[in-house]
Amino acid sequence: MTGDITMGRTARFATLALLASMSVFAVSCGNNPEGFEPWPDGAEYYIGSPAPFSDTALAFNRGGNILLFCSDYAGDPNIYGYNYGDDPSLRTFTDFDESNGPNGCWSDTLGEEVGKIIYTASHDDGSSEIRWMQGNLYEVHLVLYDSLEHRHPSWNPDADSMIWATLDGGSWGLWRSALDSVAPVPLYTPVGVDCLRPSYSPEGDWILFQRNEGGQGDIWAIRPDGSDAHEVVGGPSDAIHPCWGQGDGWFTFSSDSTGNYEIWIGELSSGNLMQVTEDEAMDVYPAWNPTGDWIVFSSDRRDPGESMDVFWITTPR
Repeated sequence: MTGDITMGRTARFATLALLASMSVFAVSCGNNPEGFEPWPDGAEYYIGSPAPFSDTALAFNRGGNILLFCSDYAGDPNIYGYNYGDDPSLRTFTDFDESNGPNGCWSDTLGEEVGKIIYTASHDDGSSEIRWMQGNLYEVHLVLYDSLEHRHPSWNPDADSMIWATLDGGSWGLWRSALDSVAPVPLYTPVGVDCLRPSYSPEGDWILFQRNEGGQGDIWAIRPDGSDAHEVVGGPSDAIHPCWGQGDGWFTFSSDSTGNYEIWIGELSSGNLMQVTEDEAMDVYPAWNPTGDWIVFSSDRRDPGESMDVFWITTPR
């Protein structure tokens, strides 16, 4: 383990080109698109919009064959889906801000291709809606809309209940509800602390989330009934963007413990942490492919400080 970070208790390639239609990407495929060589840490270019547009807030469907991401390529930050070998497709068609991304991934309850996406659409007045849609049918279902701001909704494994973050009383707390009866119930709402990006483990027995206090992010875990809330990744550095990984208890996140944001992985049961990327660029928004030992992440490696593209790297475990 390197860096100032602690553990608490407890294929695939495409390039995007601008076409006349701003809602469509052109894709060229190959083992090394446009001649890009692997970075020294082993990361390789995966997919990206032309600068200055950025591709962030990544998530895989549970089948691992479709990557969801948020891009401002068409103007407003909307959600796209990419299935290797096909053109990336715009999944949402609104003028709302959906930059918080598809944090809940896809549920495969209805099959790999027609799973449910849950996401947040933010309005200019600060309010936001929680919505869900079936992945390639474009029919939107409103789940929750009130005067409050909501972010990062996530399914449980059966996609019949959900958890999300709500801004209420000056801080973000975790709330939950059944899908068929939206009656929000607080799960974890400590005063003066922001809790964001909650997601259920593949087995449904843990919820991972980002806990911000005093301007610093740590990774925490909690049981779905609200018990056993505890720190998973702490220390003086900033740990953000937690995401569950392949295998029981594995997860990934981004941390600036080495001086800039890199991708890390950890194991809930053992407390082991391992650094995955090592580059001067900002590496954030990791998403672990659920059927393979590799991770995609957003980085400004190609256009430092200008735009974020998607890269992939194998895990060191």
